[in-house]
Amino acid sequence: MTTRPGNLAMDSLRYTRGKHLCHLLLITRADRETLAVTDHDRAITFEGQTYRPIIFGELSADRREGGLRSGDQDARGVIDEIYITTSDLDAQNYVGAEVCQAIVDWTKPYIVLARHRRWIRQITRTGQSFTATLEGRAQQLQRPQAGRFGGFFTVKCQYRLGGPFCKKDVSQWLQIDSSATSNCTSTTIDTITDTTQTWTPNVYQSTSSQHWYMTTVPNGAVTTGSGQFRKVLSNTSNTIYLDSPFDTQPASTIGYRVGRGWPVTTVTRSRYEIKVAGMTGTGTSTDQFYRDGAVIFTSGNNIGRVVPITDYRASDKRIVLLTPTPFDIQAGDFVIVQVGCDGLIGTCRDKFDNILNFGGDPFSPSAQQLVTPPREA
Repeated sequence: MTTRPGNLAMDSLRYTRGKHLCHLLLITRADRETLAVTDHDRAITFEGQTYRPIIFGELSADRREGGLRSGDQDARGVIDEIYITTSDLDAQNYVGAEVCQAIVDWTKPYIVLARHRRWIRQITRTGQSFTATLEGRAQQLQRPQAGRFGGFFTVKCQYRLGGPFCKKDVSQWLQIDSSATSNCTSTTIDTITDTTQTWTPNVYQSTSSQHWYMTTVPNGAVTTGSGQFRKVLSNTSNTIYLDSPFDTQPASTIGYRVGRGWPVTTVTRSRYEIKVAGMTGTGTSTDQFYRDGAVIFTSGNNIGRVVPITDYRASDKRIVLLTPTPFDIQAGDFVIVQVGCDGLIGTCRDKFDNILNFGGDPFSPSAQQLVTPPREA
């Protein structure tokens, strides 16, 4: 005898969780701009963040490979000129961005079925649509990471300059300007408060036309947490809110500087050679001191763009960029100039006096030395 369940199967299908799934993507760009989007048809609040709906054409299945070889995933969508803009895509502002993905039940967003963390390797635009290629965590394991991370050793240091493993305070060389310079009276993991100030609320707020950044600097003997660089979200009369937590919570009386850099005084070649006469301080009088650093555009058509520096001339503060900017640079555009490191032990010793934290192995044999037969002494 055949037993027919009547409407039971239909009810089960109607209420199954599989019909209520959506993707949430939190994208953090290299300039620390964030974008929270979903492929659902309405906004979803998840873990304190509001995810806005955009038109996703397709989010492909995760392609995996054997062993620890990195797979990837493609995300295709439509440029709505609201959250995803043509100018951002043409400027390649999303390349290298971190993507935190969650699959949730949109009726009950606290039910999380899966989480992934990926990075955008490349993004292309065709007409009014885009395609982004996402790489998984395994691709980072394929990069030379040196000692404490596992991986393999290299002659060059693999640590990020000024990062938690490099430990070098590079705030003295950061060309951030000094619109606000003082000492904190208290700090949290992502705010600094100075009750001696009476700022205009949101005077340092990052907007579509200008970005503001802050860095912590030593205050006499107080150095705990100094040298950290963050983007400013907004401010009240005495508190500045930052876009991401500090690596190390600064001391409550640490010094700080807030600014958006210096204006470009001369554009020698429209997209990759400029002069920034306002730069001051130690290092600006030494040729090539800022080579291997980066320029962050905080206003103008290239706002948010981070471009490496390939040449620096001290006599007239001339900076040559490694790659052309997507849009012409204009005199008066504000830029923050970051100091750089080529990863060699000599630079670590002579330029930064940080040899104790060097993360490379200058004595590791080359591939040629490994296959060379021994010779009689």
